Amino acid sequence: LTFSRESESNETELKSLLEKLGRAERAQAAKSSEFVNIADATPPAFPVTSRRTIIFLGISAFGALLGLGFVLTQELLNGTVRSAGEAAVKMPIPLLGIVPKITGYRGLPKDPTERVPEPFRALALYVRRTVPKRGARLLFISARPREGVTTVIEYLAESLRRDHLVVLVKDAQASANDNNLAAVAADIVLLDGPPILESIDSEAMAPSCDAAILVVASGITPVSDINDAVERIRSTRVPIAGAVLNRVDSAYL
Repeated sequence: LTFSRESESNETELKSLLEKLGRAERAQAAKSSEFVNIADATPPAFPVTSRRTIIFLGISAFGALLGLGFVLTQELLNGTVRSAGEAAVKMPIPLLGIVPKITGYRGLPKDPTERVPEPFRALALYVRRTVPKRGARLLFISARPREGVTTVIEYLAESLRRDHLVVLVKDAQASANDNNLAAVAADIVLLDGPPILESIDSEAMAPSCDAAILVVASGITPVSDINDAVERIRSTRVPIAGAVLNRVDSAYL
């Protein structure tokens, strides 16, 4: 204990002597014309630590908020329909069904034991409930090309055939002048019409049909085109059964 006390006393005296030595050296150096002693340095009241971590976290948070703002802006400015929720807000006609994007398309199921994809089976049910008339002629059209009208008709027809219905699929463009459709002994007739904003054939065929169904490609067809197509269909006075939202990305299901 005595040794410890003497050691502490010696350390204190050593610090005092070092401070005096430092002052003496500064005083001696102050006599030189190249050196000016402004003030003695004092230790800071609190330890100084690096703030690089805080700065990095702040920049990261700002970047994340900026990216989120960009994504939200893109979502708000998007002028297409991508989900059922958007369809209810942006489309002026009811939604009959949603068809997800088909990956690895292999064509229609040829094996009778192979099931038709569930979305098409549900679509077939809603179509039959919406237009229950036997022998009804349904005109399937889109606003612009390559929205998947033919694929939707093929799967829908297969699903209806699995329900033991006689289904007739015809090209509306080739059938525009065909007056024998009413005589066809079919439970339902599906007409594949050309894009209504690019061809007059769908409008010419529409008055002889019982209902029209608009196929809309998810995330592709502008809402303005959808509204224009609906107006063109309504001008023919054919009832619009609804719309099919096609190729919906899994993120919007």
